[in-house]
Amino acid sequence: MQQHDEGGEDAGGYFGGAEWADVTPIDAPEGDEACAQINYTSEFAETMGYFRAVLRADERSKRALALTARVIAGNAANYTAWFFRRECLKALGEDLKKELEFATNAALRSPKNYQIWYHRRAVVEMLGDGSDELEFTEEILMDDSKNYHAWSHRQFALQRFDLWDGEIAFVEKLLQMDVRNNSAWNQRWFVVKNTTGFDDAEIRERELTFAWTQAKRAPNNESPFNYLRGIIRLPSFVEVSLVRNELDGLLHYVKASSEGHPNKQNPPPLLGFAVDFYGANGEPGLATELCDSLAAEHDPIRRKYWAYRREQLTPNAASAEVAPVPPSAP
Repeated sequence: MQQHDEGGEDAGGYFGGAEWADVTPIDAPEGDEACAQINYTSEFAETMGYFRAVLRADERSKRALALTARVIAGNAANYTAWFFRRECLKALGEDLKKELEFATNAALRSPKNYQIWYHRRAVVEMLGDGSDELEFTEEILMDDSKNYHAWSHRQFALQRFDLWDGEIAFVEKLLQMDVRNNSAWNQRWFVVKNTTGFDDAEIRERELTFAWTQAKRAPNNESPFNYLRGIIRLPSFVEVSLVRNELDGLLHYVKASSEGHPNKQNPPPLLGFAVDFYGANGEPGLATELCDSLAAEHDPIRRKYWAYRREQLTPNAASAEVAPVPPSAP
């Protein structure tokens, strides 16, 4: 994309003409006696001097708008410059589609800058049009599939403008590229929850089947098992036999496919999910055996955690006793 050329000249040339002759720049408040001065460039210092003057005058003009671009070019995290830029946009009735291009350029240069994403959201709200946002966030996510800001903005656009069509397919594309993309797993849950919900049996079975298929691709990957945990904890969950069959099948599959490779057998994410499932569905004996196995052999680095889980499944008789109630005072 073409970058905006606002602020392309050196500071002296930019502020030396007649346009800025009526403005007296304001120096930084710390002055020359600050104990730890920041070594700003002369261009940045002069730009900020004029920006302080414009702010003090609350001047919402074309030149003030252009000046915010210069400030942002020098420091894209300057939230005051972004705020004042929005005030100028509103006052001047500027072309907000053009402003989206400005925000796009800024985000491509600094994709994890909160102020840029907040500004873009505000502009989209002012436009009342989120039609560009899915394509834009996809571009960012193709470069960094776990960019929190891009995901958050995408979720805003999906909800605010009802853009759900095709989002499940987008998530599946990302998971096909990287089944360990926990952000994409989170997005799948977000989409289902906000569209069809999980109350329908066909939806639950579809999601269970999808998660098991992905778990089979990478049994040592925590993400699909966390997704499955979410489903089996739903109030509407009744597919116990389906999950039990899939779980038994995957346990056998992993064992068969890892023969000769002991370090690949019994991956902790799979066994950990089995502990949760068996413990919650009337098979605490199997769950406690797995806790012992995880603590001793398959996940010893978290042996204390698995001992704790075992205690939850089989509480000591003493701890289960009810303390006697003291007699009431006369």
